[in-house]
Amino acid sequence: MTESSIPPRPAAFSYPGHGPNARTGIAICHGFTGSPLSVLPWAEYLAAQGFAVTVPLLPGHGTDWKQLARSNWHGWYAAFENAYLELAARTDRCFVAGLSMGGAIALLIAARHPVAGVSVVNPGLSFYDRRVRVIGVLKYFQRTTMPIQEEKPTAASTEDGDYSRTPLTAVHELKKLFGAATRGLHQVNAPVQVFKSRTDAVVPPTSLAALRHRLGPRLVEVVDLHNSSHVATLDVDAPEIFTRSSKFFLAHSADTADAAPHPHGDVMASLPDHSPFSSALQGDGVRIGVVLSHGFTGSPHGLRAWAQAFADAGFAVRMPLLPGHGTSWQELARTRWQQWHAALDEAYLDLDSQCDQVFVAGLSMGGALALRIAATRPVAGVVLVNPALVIDDPRAPLAGILKLVLKSTPAIANDILKPGMDEGAYPRTPVAAAHEMNKMFKDTIRLLPRITAPVRVFRSTVDHVVSDTSIVALRRGLTHAPLTLTSLENSYHVATLDNDAQEIFQGSVDFIRTVVDAEAPADPASSGTRSDLLQKGTAND
Repeated sequence: MTESSIPPRPAAFSYPGHGPNARTGIAICHGFTGSPLSVLPWAEYLAAQGFAVTVPLLPGHGTDWKQLARSNWHGWYAAFENAYLELAARTDRCFVAGLSMGGAIALLIAARHPVAGVSVVNPGLSFYDRRVRVIGVLKYFQRTTMPIQEEKPTAASTEDGDYSRTPLTAVHELKKLFGAATRGLHQVNAPVQVFKSRTDAVVPPTSLAALRHRLGPRLVEVVDLHNSSHVATLDVDAPEIFTRSSKFFLAHSADTADAAPHPHGDVMASLPDHSPFSSALQGDGVRIGVVLSHGFTGSPHGLRAWAQAFADAGFAVRMPLLPGHGTSWQELARTRWQQWHAALDEAYLDLDSQCDQVFVAGLSMGGALALRIAATRPVAGVVLVNPALVIDDPRAPLAGILKLVLKSTPAIANDILKPGMDEGAYPRTPVAAAHEMNKMFKDTIRLLPRITAPVRVFRSTVDHVVSDTSIVALRRGLTHAPLTLTSLENSYHVATLDNDAQEIFQGSVDFIRTVVDAEAPADPASSGTRSDLLQKGTAND
């Protein structure tokens, strides 16, 4: 900061980077009612180290509190998300950082995007003032309040650009942002560094407690600041923040660059491969085919390693990109569930024409689609990972109406325990498509009693997307099919990219071979033709 009697204008900050650190990006988010001035020395320090740095000015900030009162948290988040995506597009790896509310936004970005790491200073996730519980009502009776009076920074010549009044409508938006960020913490797969002031009158200790509880080992460093208040980036401990965060970025830049690929193709890059997967039969003997389906808002990227494991076993594999997926959530909003089913059914018919036995497999919604194929076609067996059949959200029955007024909701992606993994799903969930999925689930449950092929389910003990209600519906519906369930103790929802992936891959291959061996006739003369089997399966339908 320059010493002057006139505070500098709270404008955005951007630096392209130079030297060996130029390909590492750092997007920094300022706090509530503040501006880039509050993190400007931090940004300037990192820029001097050669990093590519961006600090956007969030909507409603840097002007007056009346403008802030007319903004909302989605606009604040979107502004920072756009800055992050622009920076990530021109760097090899990109970190996010933030102060106070900016820390919450940075963590929410990390929950929805494959960031290289997160560094936050006094991140806000909760409030001291209990009146915030009724802020949705209070805002109608009181327009503004005085900002929290805290101990002024000890460092000289500091100016953070904060407003002199705090609009309560914006505080209500802040409360909603904190809730979204807290709910998304389990989806953060990147390493997180936290700086926490001992004397912070703005953010209570419960915020750090929530981070410790929900991040677990992903919270790699907590630095106590003994000589600073809330806006620590302008206070006595600022140099420590700057130097230690720089070391954090350098250390995890090296980790990202040196990361080795998974033996079955687990992808750590920020550009997932959404293309379909196909492999031909290999070897002699029974010709086995496997049709796989990815999940809702996802793509073949999340199942590519699983598909490759089947191909390595010699099976013919087909994994289509379902209509509306792998492009944009707006495109998905224009599709119907019958199109998803038709794409998978076409893949089944392709393999059925050239294989002796065809199995179906799927993840999440893809599991429901696989079950639909098993209910309408003579499949040899079914393999499912965290299959979805029920949407527990109480808004689901109203989705047909909500889609008329609400286009999308926050993403349900990247529920993965393993650090650094990204399933490449959409950043938003279209409500119209969720309505289609709900209709497909109900129709699939109705068809479950028609399934006679054996079903193998891999189920994560901790799944933040699909609850056990779906498993209960599956057990009740499979009245004529044997069901085997294997628990996954070290994975979340997208288990095909998680710590138990190898158990899924090997277990799936073993299951298929066991089923094939069990159905192999002892006397070759007693074996029927493929046509006979098809006719028998059709008659049973």
